[in-house]
Amino acid sequence: MLAEVIGTSPGFIGQVESEICNSKYSAYQIYLIAEEFRCQVSDLYPPIDPLEP
Repeated sequence: MLAEVIGTSPGFIGQVESEICNSKYSAYQIYLIAEEFRCQVSDLYPPIDPLEP
């Protein structure tokens, strides 16, 4: 369960995923997620369009 991996509650995961809440994962939590899925932290973010302001 993702909540266990990052040391939080399932409710917090729901808040982060909700469009109406301002909760965010910490940098350390993002690192832990990347470790769990055996990927780079940058893989968890959308690509940046250098032409977009």
